[in-house]
Amino acid sequence: MDNEYNEILDYFHEKYGSKIWPSDDPSDSPFNIFICKQCGYEFEYRVFGSFPIGTDHYAEAKKKILEHITIRHI
Repeated sequence: MDNEYNEILDYFHEKYGSKIWPSDDPSDSPFNIFICKQCGYEFEYRVFGSFPIGTDHYAEAKKKILEHITIRHI
C-alpha cells in the first residue's frame, strides 16, 4: 500500500501546519493542507494528535486524494 500512496501523493503538495508536534506555539496546527498540483484544489486534514494504536492516520486523506484524482483528473 505504501507504493500506491506514494504515487497518489505525487499529485498533491502537503503543506505542514506544524514543524514539530506536540508544539507549544499557538499558531501551529495539527492539520496539514493538501494541494492538488494539477488544479489547485485543497483540503485540510488532521495528521497530528492522538489516534488509536495501529490506525493509519493518513487513511482518510488517502481516500480523499484518490477520489479527487479519479473524478477530476482521469
